[in-house]
Order: sequence, then C-alpha cells, then structure tokens
Amino acid sequence: MLLRDLGINHKRKGGLKELFQPYSNKDYRGMLEEWRRIQKEREQDEMEKGYEESHAFSSRTVAV
Repeated sequence: MLLRDLGINHKRKGGLKELFQPYSNKDYRGMLEEWRRIQKEREQDEMEKGYEESHAFSSRTVAV
C-alpha cells in the first residue's frame, strides 16, 4: 500500500531534501503512530456520525 492510501503524509522529508536526498529508515520513524492516530480519529468520526444519524432518526420517529 502507498502512504497516501493509508492517509499518512507521504512527503516525509520536506523542502528540497524531498527531491535530492534518498529516503532512509529514519524518515519513516513515527509512521505507525501517525497511522494509529488517523485510524482513531476516523473511528471517532464514524461513531459521532452514527450517533447523530440515530439521534436524528429517533427524533423524527417521535415527532410523527
């Protein structure tokens, strides 16, 4: 998988280093933590969205 597919920043070096220096192991340091944080945020967003949808549905059924 590509980093962008995972939602992770794919430009790990920044600036001109991105163009002229090869990547090494240390450039990918923190990638797993970044992916875990993104996954946690996505789960929270989905839970909030699900709650809002269920709450809106229940308020519509009560009003009817």
